[in-house]
Amino acid sequence: MRRQPQGQSAIARGVIRARAYIRVSHVGKARQGVLLSDSMQLDEARRYAEYMEFAFDEEASRRSADLDVSGFRKKWRERPGLMRLFEEAKHGEFDVLIFYKISRLARNVKEALDLIEAFEKLGVAFHFVAEKIDSTSAQGRFLRNVLLSAAEMQSEDASTFLKSTCERRAREGRLQGGALPAWIERGEGGTFQTIPTQVAAIRRM
Repeated sequence: MRRQPQGQSAIARGVIRARAYIRVSHVGKARQGVLLSDSMQLDEARRYAEYMEFAFDEEASRRSADLDVSGFRKKWRERPGLMRLFEEAKHGEFDVLIFYKISRLARNVKEALDLIEAFEKLGVAFHFVAEKIDSTSAQGRFLRNVLLSAAEMQSEDASTFLKSTCERRAREGRLQGGALPAWIERGEGGTFQTIPTQVAAIRRM
């Protein structure tokens, strides 16, 4: 890595160094097209960096990806990839951190703002590709906070819906998911029941 001349930052020399933070909650689902894939997030970050004329470090971005890491369950200081970027930011190795979507940041407003403040104290600005947000402006920060609140509400609504659905299915005697044992079959309306012949065979074993 080229060393910076002392007393002169990269930004002062007209070079803005950027990296991307990539997070995928479930790699399997991302490969099926259900979630944002790591390669898609990286491609979008690269294109954004080219458009903004940033010096983009793709290798460092790949190295710091958090795969199979939930933004809802894991606090940002518990994500190894993000912590790698944080340590590198302490050494002044980059100036801008690019996220494809604001949802890659965190699903909790307080957590997200704590993360942002920690990086900004080190001189790192956040950019969000999909939402076209540059957090260095007052307008960008306002829009960022509004969208963070919306993402938190969406996450909480989804969690509440899933919990209520599971509780309702349990009350109705319906299977929650997974493969059925050989001695159970699915009945009408999604309920399940034992297969007498299979039960008898198991009892004879």
